[in-house]
Amino acid sequence: MKSEIRLSEESAYTIWINYMLECALIPIKLIFHLIGLIAGLIFGSLLKLWNKLYDKLYDNKAHLTKVFLKIVGLIEAVILVIFLIKYFWNNECITSLLWWMLWIAAGTAVLLILFKLYHELFGRQSILEGYVLLTDQYVCYKLASIIKIFGPPRVGKDTTGISITSILVRFFRFMIKKTMSYIRKICYIFDFNLVETVAYLYRRHFYQPSKIKRQEAFIYLAGMPRFHCFLKERYLKEINYHELLEEYKESIDNKVDFKSKYMYDSGISKLHFLNLLNEYMFLYVRLYVLKNFVMINQPYLEDPETGLMAKENSVYFMALASKEDELRTEIQSDGSKKTIIYKEKVEFPLLDWTIWYDTENDTWLPNRDNTVEELISTYRLRDFKAFYGHFFRHFHIIQICHDSQRMNKKLRELDACYINILNREEILGAKKRNAILFFLQKITDYFASKGELKEEERTENFYSKIQKKYDFYNRLYRATMKDKYFEKMEEIKRRKVKEVGIITEAFKRWNERLLEKIDQNKRKHGIIRITATISDQPVATNLQETTLKKLLDRDKPLYHESFKVDLYFRMTDSMGRYNDRYMESIAEARAVESILDFYHVLNWDKRMEITRNIIVRMGYPAGQNFMKVNKEELIKLRYVPVEK
Repeated sequence: MKSEIRLSEESAYTIWINYMLECALIPIKLIFHLIGLIAGLIFGSLLKLWNKLYDKLYDNKAHLTKVFLKIVGLIEAVILVIFLIKYFWNNECITSLLWWMLWIAAGTAVLLILFKLYHELFGRQSILEGYVLLTDQYVCYKLASIIKIFGPPRVGKDTTGISITSILVRFFRFMIKKTMSYIRKICYIFDFNLVETVAYLYRRHFYQPSKIKRQEAFIYLAGMPRFHCFLKERYLKEINYHELLEEYKESIDNKVDFKSKYMYDSGISKLHFLNLLNEYMFLYVRLYVLKNFVMINQPYLEDPETGLMAKENSVYFMALASKEDELRTEIQSDGSKKTIIYKEKVEFPLLDWTIWYDTENDTWLPNRDNTVEELISTYRLRDFKAFYGHFFRHFHIIQICHDSQRMNKKLRELDACYINILNREEILGAKKRNAILFFLQKITDYFASKGELKEEERTENFYSKIQKKYDFYNRLYRATMKDKYFEKMEEIKRRKVKEVGIITEAFKRWNERLLEKIDQNKRKHGIIRITATISDQPVATNLQETTLKKLLDRDKPLYHESFKVDLYFRMTDSMGRYNDRYMESIAEARAVESILDFYHVLNWDKRMEITRNIIVRMGYPAGQNFMKVNKEELIKLRYVPVEK
């Protein structure tokens, strides 16, 4: 039996009418959406064309201005000659010619002013943003993978280095995603949802710096019956996953002429599908699990959005050899003495897609330092620098120092590119964006200030008036002792100042947000201009001035050439990402014996400071000398006992 209770009081006719109206509006919405899309594409294309045209005009502004003024001057001269001929020959004064001259001159002046105004409000920022994009392209596609940046103090070396690092990190993320997307298209037979799930669950296997161990872990996972080589269900019928795995193993041992229908031939190399899948799992872990791409010897905020700090680096990570074993005599619990062998740890955690960043290079690894010579020779650091390209892909080494020739020659002679910083300039951005915000902020500030002033006056008036009334009723009560006056007094006590008006409060909030937004825009869209020389020699000789465009258009590498160029970086790529005074902590070792006092820095964390423990881990002899690190500390850190 149907229930007589209605679940809704709505009318069926109303529901139908609403439905029909919604259906009728869908085509109209689509039309408007299409019109908006087409208009956006047209406007965007025209804007791009105009920006490119303006860029060309600005690059040739001096020549174009001269030509334009010459044409205007010629027209003015012709009109003047006609006027003089008429005036002296026929004694006829044609004032219209004078007005023509005046209007042409005025029009020229107005046109130049308008172009100047446009440049300051719109064109300048557009050109600077174009330079930023050119710098990005140069760093990503043209800059050598091992560079040294040098120059005098406070000139912008770290700004340049950190900005290049930030650009490379973005580039790494972009390229990894692009590579993963490409692998997904090639390896169509695999279930990538399962692949990514397994990669995350067994991520510890892909932390391994050893490619062989990663490969063995991948083979083990692919061979598990529940994963069946990560094949999609529909391919399990035609592909035997055991045979596919055996093919992969054979392809590992025969990289020359092994053939299979599941091989990918790039034209340069041939890779088995499972090889690509192995790489995919590593890239997935590299991008979404490890996340860090920077190993650095100064505090660096790698990702401002998540607060991710970069990893510490150490010379021990670059070591391709170890020191000899240490024999130490130790007293046992029973009072006897025993010789124990201590073996140095092997620490080599480096991976592909890594940026190795060394700042204060000539301080940590100076030339003509016997301890540094011994360090380089013992750990084979020069060999690492010479052969790192054979060990890793997408591995960049960035070095910062004051004088490129002060660093040890054995390491210095391998540097492929030298960037000498000459000047650094900050250019606050978002002028056109902030122009509107400034206007709105002035309005909100006016009303917020005016409202606040009114609130203060109202408060003062309130307490002034209420006190008078209270005194008045108090006097009446004391004179008559009537309860009604006492009640008036109590009522006055219960009165409160009227709360701040909603409108005034809203203006205060808007004003605060606008001020914050304006400051953010200035730096978010701000540009740092670095004037530098780029050369393949430590000393820039035969210096030539050039532009980023010309450097990008070069098809040949530097060969005994030096160029002076302006590099343009976003402020957000360097500012706020590192503590540019963190080296003050190094002075603590010297300051121990000084009468001066200063605050001891804490652990290497989001405070972006350096500590003694980090110096010990980094392994720089100079740092150990600064901090007076003794041998016992190094043995405890670097060695483990070996039972014999």
